[in-house]
Amino acid sequence: MPETVLGMFLSGPQARFFANLTFFSGMMPALNKKHFFYFVAVLCWVFWAFAPTLQNGFVNYDDDAHLLQNPFIRPLDPDHVRLMFSTTVNKTYIPLSLLSFAWEHALWGFHPFVYHSHNLLLHLLNTALVILIARSLGLPRAAGLLAGLIFGVHPMHVESVAWVTERKDVLYALFYLLSVFCYITYLCLAGFARCARDGFPGGEGCPERAGARCPAWIWWGMALVCGVLSALSKPMALSLPFILLLLDWYFKRTFTAYVWIEKLVCGVLLFPIVWITYSLHIRHAPLPFPESALIWVWCLTFHLKKFFYPDFFVVFYPPPFPVTLHNGALLGGALFFVLTIAALIRFRRHRLFLFAFLWYVSSAFFLFRFDYGADSHVVADRFMYLPSLGFCCWAAWIIFRGYQASRGKRIRRGLVLAGAVVMTLFLSAQTRKQAAVWKDGVTLWEHQIETHWDGQPGLIQALVLTKYADALAAQDDFSLFLKSGPAPGQGPLEQPGGLGVPGKMARVVGYYQKALKLRPHHAPALFGLGRIFYQSGQISLAEDYLQQTIRADPTHFSAYFYLGKVYLGTGRIENAVVAFRKAEDVHPGNQKVVNDIIKEYALFLASHPNAQTVARELKRLQSR
Repeated sequence: MPETVLGMFLSGPQARFFANLTFFSGMMPALNKKHFFYFVAVLCWVFWAFAPTLQNGFVNYDDDAHLLQNPFIRPLDPDHVRLMFSTTVNKTYIPLSLLSFAWEHALWGFHPFVYHSHNLLLHLLNTALVILIARSLGLPRAAGLLAGLIFGVHPMHVESVAWVTERKDVLYALFYLLSVFCYITYLCLAGFARCARDGFPGGEGCPERAGARCPAWIWWGMALVCGVLSALSKPMALSLPFILLLLDWYFKRTFTAYVWIEKLVCGVLLFPIVWITYSLHIRHAPLPFPESALIWVWCLTFHLKKFFYPDFFVVFYPPPFPVTLHNGALLGGALFFVLTIAALIRFRRHRLFLFAFLWYVSSAFFLFRFDYGADSHVVADRFMYLPSLGFCCWAAWIIFRGYQASRGKRIRRGLVLAGAVVMTLFLSAQTRKQAAVWKDGVTLWEHQIETHWDGQPGLIQALVLTKYADALAAQDDFSLFLKSGPAPGQGPLEQPGGLGVPGKMARVVGYYQKALKLRPHHAPALFGLGRIFYQSGQISLAEDYLQQTIRADPTHFSAYFYLGKVYLGTGRIENAVVAFRKAEDVHPGNQKVVNDIIKEYALFLASHPNAQTVARELKRLQSR
């Protein structure tokens, strides 16, 4: 047996123990010192490509709901763990992802570097697993490493890694890939798979050759356990039973009743978990045919086109309006779909190509929409994180075969190598550039506005303008500015509607008002104006906008909270009590809201010690 990676670190009983495990005895013998060096080099390159994310902060796009203002992740105790496993965040059931946030907060607080470094670490682990899975699928060592490199540095994956909220994406992918690897090991050890097939020179990476003593059923059990952990991280793990069936087909397993029973067991374990989320996102009114079919085709082909032609990336891509073949985007999607079907027919005997396409469809089929109005995302870069694995393997194999076919032809071989290098450098440069976009909320929304603004529906434009204004407001300490007054030469600017605001705030107010011109009842923009005017001391305007916010969104607890502050500051104690209690009712059990209200009451009592109503409310809250 060649010198293994473990042999470099372990000896004696420990080495013999790990030699009995299929993971090491089946995969690692193929990684001697030379190949281990290449393996580490790939991971180092991926780390370099994503290194800019380590300098990023949080963004004002779901990082608040999932982490910064999430009361369920702190403190880390049994009661809060139970809450994580019994609630959803933004209508998504992700208890294991929340638990990872809670663990990080308990140890390091809200330091952005910690969360970004862990996202990157998970991505590196996923890249390593892609390499191992590519080898077990029959790809040669060089092709397997290239598959991992393409997966690791592809700019479509920046959103999943650079966005702290998408911890759920890289975490679910880790357990998902572990489940896939365990299942392949199970197939090989149970004698259900043939590891060398269809002319692939692979087979060395298959656990079947290891002679491992670990029973096959243990690996099947571990595949199920990892699948459940994946579903607890993100509901996209729903696709796992279909992927396992795809692996059965790829490894030419005979489809007996036992095969279907296995997948039924897997589905029974996963479905109750993911149903918690999908039941909250059921769409009841798809577009009529053929419009719905056009949207479905466009969604399916959009991610493929972005994977093979990664030109630019934004948070929101505009849906194709109008829904007709006269629309260039839909016509292009339909033509690309026809070409894809033609390719599938032409290369129907090419097992890896079929596997790549079927992996993509099987792992993302529930993301292909028949409508475009239910939420703000019809397509997104993060949707392609795990579904891209098959095409990463296929692209790597095509490049490797091109290199092999050019044996003895120096110029042709040099061109293949140069093309692979240029591709890697281009993908890496795009990744580093996109990682910097996620530095903070200002850079993120500036990039959206500057890169892809035309064609966006009014809802998206209003949302982006509001988020941008929120980020600008958070970037500057307006409370200090308001105390010192406007800068020299920058007196109050008169905004539409006669709103006088200091110069530095005019830009923020302007973006909020642009959002309201697009969506007059856009609650986040109304609240942003209410908060700005409250901070600037324009109480009547603040009250008006906060009341408009509540009319637009009766569940906006922050609007109730600020309205309570307005009432308390103007001596309307009974109104303040009602508003604060509404904030409590909207978010029952949210201790942070309760603590903030306690602070407001305590401050008021410090200057108004005879306010009995406030004293009673304070005592009620403190006794909870």
